[in-house]
Amino acid sequence: MVELLAMGQERFADPVQVLIVTAHPDDDAAFSGVVYQVTHQLGGVVDLALVTDGSGGFRYSTLAEEIYGLDLTSETVAR
Repeated sequence: MVELLAMGQERFADPVQVLIVTAHPDDDAAFSGVVYQVTHQLGGVVDLALVTDGSGGFRYSTLAEEIYGLDLTSETVAR
């Protein structure tokens, strides 16, 4: 890893810029440690864009409500 970072410093004249685009507020936590290490050792910048409709994952369930006869948009029922 250290060799890779050293190679990267020689290869990139401009600072590294990383844009992370996720659909859920905690998705970036899966790889944030590696992104932090690489960009800081290379003098880079990380930005995060969260793209979501805010429905919490339940709205898509309305398509199956008629089939199952349940209120699948209710968090209690859906879980």
